Amino acid sequence: MTQWEPETAHRLLAVPVWERCSMLFLVVALFLFGVLMGTAGHVPVPVTVVAGLAIVAWLVVFFARERRKAAKGGGR
Repeated sequence: MTQWEPETAHRLLAVPVWERCSMLFLVVALFLFGVLMGTAGHVPVPVTVVAGLAIVAWLVVFFARERRKAAKGGGR
């Protein structure tokens, strides 16, 4: 068993708040995605298509932001 080191605690606290919130956002989004996919068989086709297009739009925005961040050299 390893001993708790003060440097470890400092590194954990050094994680930016937006990074911790973005992880929470992803967890909630995946949960809602699961709920939406579970109901896809029970709702009308147009509702499913609109929801699918919203998810695709969100993924495109996410991809573009990550691509831009990587191009600037701001990757992790």
